[in-house]
Amino acid sequence: MSIKVDQLSHRFGDDEILRQINLSIGEGEVVCILGPSGSGKSTLLRLIAGLEALQCGELKIGDKTITKDADVPAEKRRVGLVFQDHVLFPHMTVAENVAFGLAGNNERLVDSLLESVELTDFRSRYPHTLSGGQQQRVALIRALANQPIAMLLDEPFANVDVGLRTALRDDALNALRASGTATVLVTHDPEEAMLMADRIACLVDGEIVQTGTPEELWSGPRHPFVAQTIAGAQVVDGVAVAGQIETVFGSLRVSSQISGDVKVCINKRDLKLVDGDRAEVRDVRFVDGANIVSVRAGQQSLSVLSDKPLEFSPGDSVNLLFATDSTQVYPA
Repeated sequence: MSIKVDQLSHRFGDDEILRQINLSIGEGEVVCILGPSGSGKSTLLRLIAGLEALQCGELKIGDKTITKDADVPAEKRRVGLVFQDHVLFPHMTVAENVAFGLAGNNERLVDSLLESVELTDFRSRYPHTLSGGQQQRVALIRALANQPIAMLLDEPFANVDVGLRTALRDDALNALRASGTATVLVTHDPEEAMLMADRIACLVDGEIVQTGTPEELWSGPRHPFVAQTIAGAQVVDGVAVAGQIETVFGSLRVSSQISGDVKVCINKRDLKLVDGDRAEVRDVRFVDGANIVSVRAGQQSLSVLSDKPLEFSPGDSVNLLFATDSTQVYPA
């Protein structure tokens, strides 16, 4: 069963939060909504779940079509929800939490779900006796217990210690794959998106600016947010005239016919330091077998990665050479 979002827009008062969102999630597919805070990620999730009333556009969850005039209550959408806060019932055991809402004799199903996330030995424990990671596992399998058409996860690992996140992501991904459920994961963490998603939809200021596999976004970013967040690029301001772009760090030629104010996105691996007087070396750090050199010109800064012996020290004046074949340029 799948999810389809068609021409969905949403406002809070005079503020347009989402604009003409189109997105589809296939059976068993994990799609990550990646974006900065305030971009509309959680609002989109709440609209799919039925926690916000649809204002414009159409949703299809399984065989149910939802519009402003043909709403389907949240409890009838067969959607599982997992939030940052686990919202477990404190007076129920782990097994009782997982079984909540299930009909009939469900001991075998509960045992199977607990085994899938390695919590069999914790079935009689209460939530307050569990670690944050264990509570998150319980929340996940409780949401999966009713075999939902769609699973919606809103920053589910944000409150978990960094050391536990990898194991939790693996457990969650294995459980979701086994269920075959269409899954939407909301996050602002690009690493989490890259590790968990089959496809990533990048949401910026209420608009999906690019959708693709992690590899597609990394190799072909079409928006500064994607270039910075997924491809690890840095952004510097420039002015383009007739294929020549001037920046405070120097000039570069591009094949694009773009003109006017632009954003130049460049990876720190694609810059080279040479003698000059356009910028100043501010700092040098040795990380993972290479030097990271921070340079500044005017009010802008860039980092340069060099795996060769470094000829420059803090305070030196330098110029930068741009590897133009890997530089991305966008209208400002």
